Amino acid sequence: MKKTFNRVAVLLLTLILLAVMLSALSMLTLRKGPYWSFHPFYENPDKYELLFFGTSHGHDAFLPTVLWEEYGYASYNLSSSSATLPMSYWAAVNALDHCQPELLVVDCYRISYPEPAAETSFIHSMMDAIPLSLNKIRTAYDLCSDGAEALELLFPFAIYHSRWSSLDASDFSYEPSIANGSSVFFNVAVPNEKAQTRESLPLTRDMPGVAYLEKLVQLCRDRDIELLLTYLPYPAPEEDVMEANGVAELAREWGVNYINFLDTDTVDLDTDMYDSFSHLNYSGANKVSRYLGEYISENYALTDRRGEPDYLWMDQILADYKAYELELLAGEGYLYNYLLMLSGGDRACCIYVGEDSPIYRDETSLKLLENLPRSSELRLLRQAADSGQAYLLYLNNADGRLLEYAGGDIPETVSALGTDIRPLADQCIGIRVFDGQTGENLGCDRSFVLGTDGIFVRSY
Repeated sequence: MKKTFNRVAVLLLTLILLAVMLSALSMLTLRKGPYWSFHPFYENPDKYELLFFGTSHGHDAFLPTVLWEEYGYASYNLSSSSATLPMSYWAAVNALDHCQPELLVVDCYRISYPEPAAETSFIHSMMDAIPLSLNKIRTAYDLCSDGAEALELLFPFAIYHSRWSSLDASDFSYEPSIANGSSVFFNVAVPNEKAQTRESLPLTRDMPGVAYLEKLVQLCRDRDIELLLTYLPYPAPEEDVMEANGVAELAREWGVNYINFLDTDTVDLDTDMYDSFSHLNYSGANKVSRYLGEYISENYALTDRRGEPDYLWMDQILADYKAYELELLAGEGYLYNYLLMLSGGDRACCIYVGEDSPIYRDETSLKLLENLPRSSELRLLRQAADSGQAYLLYLNNADGRLLEYAGGDIPETVSALGTDIRPLADQCIGIRVFDGQTGENLGCDRSFVLGTDGIFVRSY
């Protein structure tokens, strides 16, 4: 009897050790990017009152840090690359296993996609961070075409074990998302032309996206959760504009709020695109997030959590994100990206453009300068460009203050605005950056000149 007991104990201990080893190996070989993007949500899920779902369009556009700083909404972005509406439905189902938010925001891009799911690698991106549960099992078997693929989703070591040869330092470090699941991109692309049409694509329930979105509508009603649908802005071709128009008809039928950003002027495609055809950059994401924050504040009863002791961790997330932004700004050597970074946050800047600067002959530079103020427009920049006069701008996005000078009206002593900036702009353009609240110089002073390849690059 004692021998039997010892054997059973040894067997159980062996199985436990094998399970622990397999779990560790599985974690080591996972693709870390998607995992770290979503894993922090499952560490503190019950505190979130707002969740986002969608494709990479949503991943790049919904910024929880902006919504916290300006509206006090604790949110997480659970959008994932190439997600279909069935995938977004299941992502929501699994998230709701862990929390009871007040509002879900779901982007409807690709609602007419004919397949219930993207290829398996994209399903992995969505699912790898989700803890094993009955709903995760249901998700795997619903989205996959066969049982073998489903098992790979539930036990990813089966597919990732071959990553041994490609492991690097990032696989051995903890690098969670610093922006609550979202990504920001710093690039300015020339956009494709956006189509214009009022026609609608018929969206029917035999389309997987429509069927699963209707299931999500019902799920939210059953759980007493509000739902907001969106179609995010980009240079959409005609068929996508028609798809967005079709979602409006579904939203009316279901009695659900819907924002078709293709019908708004929220973003400027000339300054707000990361690539030519699809994704928003940092400036565009900030604009969309502020628009959403205002819309939510006017149409839903979410609570401003700023200052509450239970939400101090959101203040830390915001502080870490701001530090990350400042680090990027301090290291940026290209004018376009530098101006793009200045469009967000609550920083202040002083910008001096010298006489006959090549900036005046570059339309993208002028548009990015015009993109900096949030609540007003620049009046003198184009006049200075047309006449070749020097130009001075002081802008503080923390308090909305904006001062412009051109030509002979520029004060002799610029120190009244916080600094003497003209020495930085001898050849082209000089910029100093300050904390919008304290006036502290942030150590990101720059002088840019026109390089031989036609790109404005850092000289100081």
